[in-house]
Amino acid sequence: MLALPLRYYDEAGRILPPKALYILQLWLLQSILIFLGSAIIRNNGAEILSLWYPSKTKLYLAMAASFPAFISFLLVSYRNKMWERGVFWVFYFIKPCLYLSLGLQTMLLLNTIVELQFHFSYTLGLTALMNMTAVLYVYKSRHLEVMCTDWRLRVSN
Repeated sequence: MLALPLRYYDEAGRILPPKALYILQLWLLQSILIFLGSAIIRNNGAEILSLWYPSKTKLYLAMAASFPAFISFLLVSYRNKMWERGVFWVFYFIKPCLYLSLGLQTMLLLNTIVELQFHFSYTLGLTALMNMTAVLYVYKSRHLEVMCTDWRLRVSN
């Protein structure tokens, strides 16, 4: 009996990652992506970066908070190489890395809200809503749970 519909499996019988996981990882990697985007634009890169992160400390903290999400992104991206080498234990870290990144980014968001003395901002409200939705997704997603379990328990072919 299959745990998920057949369209969620690849040719080898392994569960494919959900598309929502990639969207979540992009959301969590936003500070790194903004930094890379500003580095690519040589003329106005510093100005664009200062729009998103006025202080360098906030940028560095946001990039540090994105690092666990980057680890989970690498684990999902290089899963075939891990399977070839027989390294299955690393897939235990996908969900904890997502939780850690979400927690750190939520702490940074709360710090920003306190710095603004709790004045309402649509951007901060939307970010808080996205973070809460992401935590619920990681917690409740059956596809993500079955995928992580399948990848951890996979015997090499």
